[in-house]
Amino acid sequence: MIEPTSEDFPLIFRNDDGTRSKQAEEARKSPDGQHFLMSYELLKRDATELFAYIEPATQNLQAFSHRIYELFLRTSTEVEANFKHLFERNGKTFSKPDRGDIKEYRRAEATALLSQYEVRLNGWAIPLMEPFQSFSRENTGNCSPAWYRDYNKVKHNRWKNFPLANLGNAIESLAGLFVVLTVQYGKSIDNSMRYSNGSYKVVHGLFSISRFPNWKAFPIPRREHSGETP
Repeated sequence: MIEPTSEDFPLIFRNDDGTRSKQAEEARKSPDGQHFLMSYELLKRDATELFAYIEPATQNLQAFSHRIYELFLRTSTEVEANFKHLFERNGKTFSKPDRGDIKEYRRAEATALLSQYEVRLNGWAIPLMEPFQSFSRENTGNCSPAWYRDYNKVKHNRWKNFPLANLGNAIESLAGLFVVLTVQYGKSIDNSMRYSNGSYKVVHGLFSISRFPNWKAFPIPRREHSGETP
């Protein structure tokens, strides 16, 4: 198993480190940052259009269709693309060149504390989500999130596993993408400002972070990764 406690990712956002927060804000303005954030915007637009036909309510989360399948696969591959970019920006390599997988992505947990992020879908009453809870260092079993396992199953055998391309998985994969973008580009990536009654107010986007990690309880790791799988 690849442990999540082996190394520091110096360009990951943490609210307990002013330098990292500033780096994240600068990265957001870069061509790469704009590319990944625009991709997220397109996925959000498609999700919002889908919600006009299927209400994102608890009783509808098992609904599946070709449109949901498309959104689910696109979002999950975007999560993978972001992880690979995150590793590249931080000067990290995979055990097998260009073949990162979810176990490798977990290496970022010690710095990013991905497992501690809790996400809210704004405007709809569905349960709060922890898309990377399985990355927790307390987890000694399968570290792959359930939605990510379902993505791989339906990607490799849609005929057999089509019901896994459901609304709940699509939403949670979007929440996962939102978290991976946050750890690269900082807080408030999905917010905007609106002028009302003489002042500017924050308007939340499709998602918001309902709980940030307890950064103080988990200091930034200082040991470098050996490149070997324990």
